[in-house]
Amino acid sequence: MYNFAKHNAACGFPADIHFLVPSELVEDPLDQLRLSEAVEGIAEVHVAPSLDSQIDKESQLIDLAASEPWSIGALWGESFRYYRELLAIEERRGKPFDVVEFPDFGGWGVAAVEAKRCGMALQETMLAARLHSTQGVIARAERFSDPSPWAGVLMDAEAHLLRHADIIVGHTQSIIDHNSEHYDLEDRWRGRTVLEFPPIILDTSVFPKPISHGAANGDRTDFIFSSRLQRFKRPDLFVRASIRFLERNPGHKGVFRLVSYGWEQGYIAWVKSLVPESLREKIVFIEGAEQTERDNWLAHSVVIIPSDYESLCLFAYEASCMGTSVILNRECSAFGRGERWVEGENCLMFDGSVEGLVLEMERSTRWSPNSKVSVQPDQPYWINATNAVLKKNEDTPRVCLVGLGYKSASELEEHFSELVILLANTELQSVPVSKYLMVPHQIAEHSAALSARAEKAGWEVISTSGVEECPTSLRRRLVAMSGDAVIMAGPGVIPSPGFIRVAANAIALNPNLSVVGGFAENLDFETGQRTGASAFAGEMPSVAMLSNQVAPFACLITKSLLEKYEFDSKAMCQWFEVFIRECAINGEEIAILPIPSVRVSRIEQRHADLGSKLSAGIIDRVGIEAGLAGRLLAIAPRGGSDGTNTGQKGQPWTGDKPLQDIDEMERMMAVAHANFLAARLRGIPWRRKVALPTMASWDEILVAYDRLKSEIPVPDSFNEREYLFRNNDVANAVTNGDLPSGFEHFVRYGRAEGRPRP
Repeated sequence: MYNFAKHNAACGFPADIHFLVPSELVEDPLDQLRLSEAVEGIAEVHVAPSLDSQIDKESQLIDLAASEPWSIGALWGESFRYYRELLAIEERRGKPFDVVEFPDFGGWGVAAVEAKRCGMALQETMLAARLHSTQGVIARAERFSDPSPWAGVLMDAEAHLLRHADIIVGHTQSIIDHNSEHYDLEDRWRGRTVLEFPPIILDTSVFPKPISHGAANGDRTDFIFSSRLQRFKRPDLFVRASIRFLERNPGHKGVFRLVSYGWEQGYIAWVKSLVPESLREKIVFIEGAEQTERDNWLAHSVVIIPSDYESLCLFAYEASCMGTSVILNRECSAFGRGERWVEGENCLMFDGSVEGLVLEMERSTRWSPNSKVSVQPDQPYWINATNAVLKKNEDTPRVCLVGLGYKSASELEEHFSELVILLANTELQSVPVSKYLMVPHQIAEHSAALSARAEKAGWEVISTSGVEECPTSLRRRLVAMSGDAVIMAGPGVIPSPGFIRVAANAIALNPNLSVVGGFAENLDFETGQRTGASAFAGEMPSVAMLSNQVAPFACLITKSLLEKYEFDSKAMCQWFEVFIRECAINGEEIAILPIPSVRVSRIEQRHADLGSKLSAGIIDRVGIEAGLAGRLLAIAPRGGSDGTNTGQKGQPWTGDKPLQDIDEMERMMAVAHANFLAARLRGIPWRRKVALPTMASWDEILVAYDRLKSEIPVPDSFNEREYLFRNNDVANAVTNGDLPSGFEHFVRYGRAEGRPRP
């Protein structure tokens, strides 16, 4: 970001640049001073305070929801602090921002996106997302990620920003294409992407003079890997190729250095274990190197970047600008399209395999680049940015407020009084409201006077059957009501008047919205004191697959959505949770506002084991609709010898234990299965539905494609696993969904290419 500010200054300050950073980054006053001095005269620094230091109701409420770490509430808390401070900065400046840019990772833009698409704020501001490296893209590149509820929340939040941002900024066209295909957003991004190569500002005067690699010193050539020690950056491939290089060239005098660091110690230990004892003085791992020491090694080595994915890779450009030889992975989207990197001119490239890298390493000992890579930046997109403003429907939607779920006359009396107070609020004066009171037949005789009073006040009183009306009958009643949207409220559940107004305005502005919700404020039933808060995920499919945290019960639901989906009476008292989760899984647009939408002072007793059963039923239904026969894998992992699902210490797993306590492979298969099924339901290749936490294991890949019944079935005599193991390029194509099976590759191409049949 510093480079953007410097480039903006060099262009004559066409924009006023502001940086918004979290308070943790500048906890030490000296840190804030250093940051401000670094950008003095070229940008202004603002600090987003922690929510627990704020006194406004929204901040306190969302901070309560964020108190559980690694949850949807925690993500909302981080996102809301940035959104809140953006509004505060606008107020101090006395004018809105023209552009607010979020990185694609971290989910930090969720609150701002939801506020804008619902007409709450930022209507004059363009919301931009810059493509770096989302966790979702990295998970696809790494293939075998560690699934968890937090991973699903994070990846869904990243996808949510990319789906709803006004403009998408990519450093290269290949990275724009990679991300649009990965998230299945080609149509949605049409006309909304901009190509902008960023400014890369390097002080080349301090670089050491590079050496040339030729016949005179080829056997002394050093090689260096200096990307982070992460799975998708492939340090393992560098190590394996270095070993093979030394086996083929036993007299080579050069050193193979991994000058880097990482966080996943188990993975790093495994990479180190690949080096044979006899080669540990030739292949060395160096952590904590000084900058001058690292620069010296770069200048005197061939730089190897074997990453499966990069969005730009500043390190590669830095190395080329030094004049050193660079070997890149041609299969990486950032390198292989010939946009700036030209093979044989300013770099060498290999095919992604160990063997291919070894050949290019050998070639590099006799080769030097003819030129350096171009780092000429593009004009910043914000110079000509224009914001798309939502246009409100002239007619304010009519909202049906429905009181229901009463078990006694006293419960009805108490809740009706609260609803009357709600409707008297001045914030609802601009919203047309139709009022309905659903009175069970069993308490009608004891509440006749109240019913008469309600009808006189303009309420339509509907008599319902039994203690609890069948959900399918309830849905038909809701569809028949006079209005454009419905808000249901039961005992102890009171919508916020401000929420009703904003939600009605939201569907008037954005006709694609089907559901609008917000945060739930939980109150003590006896004292009325706030005891906590609940956050919701909206249209995030990973959360919907495994959790009830999609939207609060008292959310606004459009009549068109009620006409489209049934209420499932088999879900017992959680018919709403099943309904709203299936809406999210099916891709309906569900917005969650960064405001309290409902006060909840009474929570219905739920069956303790119902959560995991609901999720299993949802997965099963998704699979059936995707065209897969037979009962599917349950999402609760297997464990006990008696066939029961188990968590820690062999106890039955009912959905209330953290997923990290469950066997890793079972978790991986369960979430991969959910990933695959959700994608099939949407009618897209399963590899594209990557907002869910993981990709599948090898066994899962083979099972999935077997279920899909390829046009060319794999015969029993063909060893699919062995063919994929021997042919890494084919395995990658199958994993990415470009081919249905290794056998199809063999029939179409492999036989003609001379690849042996396993």
